[in-house]
Amino acid sequence: MDNTVEAKLKELIIKNLLMKVSAQDITDETDLVRDFVLDSLQMLRLVWDIEIAFGISIQNQDSMVKLVAKYKLLKEYVLKRVSESTAMPAGTEKNV
Repeated sequence: MDNTVEAKLKELIIKNLLMKVSAQDITDETDLVRDFVLDSLQMLRLVWDIEIAFGISIQNQDSMVKLVAKYKLLKEYVLKRVSESTAMPAGTEKNV
């Protein structure tokens, strides 16, 4: 599951960048803002796409900026939230 989530996350990042990069260009050390010049509008679009694709919500704006800036933090957050949401019993509402 982790590889699938990571592949989808990289796909969403690439989709939201103005520059051309490949999935191999995105590593745990990647700073999306500095390395790929991710601006605030791209950041919002990326968060929106992540929320839709993975069925999660990133509500705290301060956390969102920190998470999206560093790929490793974003990946770990998404993996954690996806595993939490899949561990919930059917019919249980997600508390986000």
